[in-house]
Amino acid sequence: MSHDVFISHSSHDKPAADAVCHGLEAEGIRCWIAPRDQVAGKPYGQQITEAIASAHVMVLVFSEHVNSSEAVLNEINLAASAHVAIVPFRIAAVEFNPELSYYLGRAHWLDAFPGRLADHVGPLADAVRRNLGGPAATASSPPRAVAKAARRPSTRTLVIGGVAVGAVLALAAGGTAIALLVRQPPPSAAKLLSTPGADTTPIRPANPQQVADYENVVVPSGPPATLAGASVINTAQLVDKIKAHDAGQIHFWLIDARGCSTEPTLPTADCMQPNTIQQIESEIPSKTMELIFFCLDGSCPESYEAAKSALAAGYTDVLWYRGGVNAWSAAGLPTVTHAS
Repeated sequence: MSHDVFISHSSHDKPAADAVCHGLEAEGIRCWIAPRDQVAGKPYGQQITEAIASAHVMVLVFSEHVNSSEAVLNEINLAASAHVAIVPFRIAAVEFNPELSYYLGRAHWLDAFPGRLADHVGPLADAVRRNLGGPAATASSPPRAVAKAARRPSTRTLVIGGVAVGAVLALAAGGTAIALLVRQPPPSAAKLLSTPGADTTPIRPANPQQVADYENVVVPSGPPATLAGASVINTAQLVDKIKAHDAGQIHFWLIDARGCSTEPTLPTADCMQPNTIQQIESEIPSKTMELIFFCLDGSCPESYEAAKSALAAGYTDVLWYRGGVNAWSAAGLPTVTHAS
C-alpha cells in the first residue's frame, strides 16, 4: 500500500497507535502501521525498513514504553538515515531517554493530553500535512472526514452506575464508524473508537438489572464466578478504564476471546486470529501488559479459558470482564460488527 506516514510505536501502546492511525486516515492521510500492514511470509525487518524508506513522515507514538524499546530506536535510526521527518506525539508526560534525545532532542513534539487523545489528532494531522508540503486545515475548510462527521451526529443519554453518559455516533470518511462515549460534564471524557469498516448498532435504553444478571450469571458446567489470579471487573469499571486510557493514564488490551467474527463486539476490542494463547503471546510479548478478556456474558467459557491460559503463560495483570457483550449492550453502550 502506498503511504505517507509510518507510525512507530511500542506494542504496549497499540490501542493508542491504532487510534492515531484511524484518526489520520479519517483525515485522508495514508498510514503504514504494524501489524496491520505486514505481509505474511515476508521478513519482518525487511518490511519495516521498506515501509520507513517509502514514507515521507514518521509519527512516533511516544510513551515510557518507547524509552525501553530497541525496536522503536532502530526504526528512528532508519528514519533519520532515510531523511524521513519525525513527528513525536507524546501520549504520556515522559522525557526522551538519552539515545532518543540524540535524534529528537531538538525536534518539536505534540502532546496527546490533557483530555482525549482524539482531540489532539487534528493538530497532529496539520503537522503531518506541513511536513508533506500541503496546507494545514482551517476553520473555513475542515478536513473531509470532519465535515462529514459534523453533519451526521445522533445523540442520546444513558446512565451507568449513577453517572450520566452521552453517546454520539458519527460516520467518518470511508464508512469508518466512530462511537463516542462522553461523560457530561466534563467535555474531555473518554472516546471509543471502533474498527474501520465496522457498523455501529443504535444505542439502547440501559437496563441495570440485566447488566447485573449478565455479569454475575453462573450456569451448570459453565465458568465459576471468579478466577484465581485474575481480577473480575464490571461494566462501570471497564468504562472507567477506557476513560483513563483515553486520558493517557493507563494502557491495556481489551480482547474478544471468541476470536474474529462478524458477531457484535465492543468498539475498542481486539480479536486474535488464530484465537490461541500463542497468538496472544506473539501480539503482546510483554507479560506485564494489562489484558482484559470478555466474550458473550458470564455463562460463556471462552473469556474464562482465555484469561486462565494467559495466567498460565505468565501474564501478571489479567482481568476478566464477565458481563461481556450482553452486559455492555444491556448498559446501553454501542457495539460494532466487524467486516469478516
